[in-house]
Amino acid sequence: MTTLVVTGGSRGIGAAVCVAAAAAGWDVVVDYARDADRAADVVRRIEDAGGHALAVRADVGDPAAVEDLFAAADAWRGPISGLVNNAGISGGQARVDEVGAEALQQVLAVNVVPEAVSERGKRIGRIGVAVAESQDGSRDVRIFVRYGFFAAGAKAVGETWDKSVFSLVMLGKMLTGEVSWRNLSGPVTIADYAGQSARLGLDYYLKFMALVSISLGVLNLLPVPVLDGGHLMYHMIEVVRRRPLSERAMEISQQVGLSILFVLMAFAFFNDMNRLFSG
Repeated sequence: MTTLVVTGGSRGIGAAVCVAAAAAGWDVVVDYARDADRAADVVRRIEDAGGHALAVRADVGDPAAVEDLFAAADAWRGPISGLVNNAGISGGQARVDEVGAEALQQVLAVNVVPEAVSERGKRIGRIGVAVAESQDGSRDVRIFVRYGFFAAGAKAVGETWDKSVFSLVMLGKMLTGEVSWRNLSGPVTIADYAGQSARLGLDYYLKFMALVSISLGVLNLLPVPVLDGGHLMYHMIEVVRRRPLSERAMEISQQVGLSILFVLMAFAFFNDMNRLFSG
């Protein structure tokens, strides 16, 4: 067994290290101090990908807690093979190394200071870390997980639901101004991304097409006249009023619906052209 302990593994760099280590074949112990939900989410991501992980709560600033952390890891998978002391942890490094060094074959103390860089007009931090290239120059870090027929169907339904809810949430945030309307894409951007995904492989292309189909399906069900969601809205109004809308009301609503669609299409096309010519 190759057991790796990652302190501060519930978020940020630590969570990324946990997932990457599990993909490389390590059994990962995810240490966290407070956020049990985030730690559980990291464990779930690893297990969904076919790996093994255990979340353990321990404050690495406390020597006794560190001893309990190592004891829990040892009881779970046997002797510990490695330690990543996450950059998000301050003040606890010496105590972790002091308590665990004798039991470890490999100790990695990672202290990272991100470099501030500008990208697309925004200030972001980069630590200068990337996936190592293999001998043939590729960086394939994908993990293929196969499910049975019914399990795959349940996963597909769950993923479709998540993407649908995400689309509605993002649309709501656009309406409230939390997300810029510049994120709205039209046919030019969709075609560009379709080509990029096709070059990456059939699986990427099919996933992108599924995402586009879900987004269009959600858009079509919005309560906007001329869309299917608008017709459903008419039927619901008829049920409440016990009589259909007047022809004049239907005509006005159709005009309003078409106006909304034309504005959205024009805005999406403008964003496409802006991306195309501004890079």
